[in-house]
Order: sequence, then structure tokens, then C-alpha cells
Amino acid sequence: MSQTTYNKEMGHAVVGMMADSSLRIVDSCVSASSTDMVIGQAVYFYAVVEGRPSVSRMNASTPAFDFFGIIVDSPEYTLDDTTGARQKIKEKNIINVMRKGRIWVKVGSAVSVGDKAAANSSYELISATSTTSYGTAGNIDNGRYLTAAASGKLALLELF
Repeated sequence: MSQTTYNKEMGHAVVGMMADSSLRIVDSCVSASSTDMVIGQAVYFYAVVEGRPSVSRMNASTPAFDFFGIIVDSPEYTLDDTTGARQKIKEKNIINVMRKGRIWVKVGSAVSVGDKAAANSSYELISATSTTSYGTAGNIDNGRYLTAAASGKLALLELF
């Protein structure tokens, strides 16, 4: 059966959802972290595994230059039978990582429009402090928030 009706507006945003149709680059990677990773989390380049980049969770001590991207939501990730939510991503799974584009992320503290993105010691995305310079550990130097959000809410992050 073909689709005959279309919505004029997008539905609600969810963590890890790609935003609009702007230019984006998404790569397939291998999860290297022995600790479960979650959708919408920042990751850094870890190694090459079977010809693919391997990535691990980024935090405040990760060198900024190692930042690789943000984990994108995918129907390939399994659903929890009880809650219907996406399960955490296990080690050595294939995951999709956005390297360039706009993506919805859950923030660990309040962010403002134009803030530079960073990761904290709990692996959450936050706003980099205004005193941090380019290349500071934990910073996502090519990431800026396009919307403001309170702690625990969704913000639109642009990777350029």
C-alpha cells in the first residue's frame, strides 16, 4: 500500500534523532567500550577493528582532538521488552556515529544557544565553560548548541 497522506510537521524529537535534512556524515563504527554506551552519547576514536573505526565513550578527560561523533539512533538497536526503550549498546556492536550534521542530544546540565559542547566526567553532554580554549580535554570543538535546554532535556547540537 502506498502512502497517500503526509504530515506538515515533524513529530517530537528523541535522543539520537537526526534533525532536518541538512548535510550530514554518518559512519558505521564498532563499539569498543566494555561499559554499555547509549544513544546520543559522544564518542572518541579508539582503534581500528577489522577495517572499521572503533569508538568508546567520551568524558571530561578525553583529548578534544580524539572526538569522533555522536551515537545516532537506529532501529537496529534492540528494544527493552518491558519499557519499549532502546537498550544500551554492548561492546563490539556495530553502531552509527554522526560526524557532521544536526542531532538531538540529552544534556547533563543547562545549555544555551551558541554554547560550545563538552562531555563531563559522567559521560554526559554539557556546555563547555567560557574559559576553556580550543583543544581542552572533554571539549567538542566542532559542536555548538542550536537550542537552549535545561538539565536532562533535549538540545539540538550541530557538528560542523
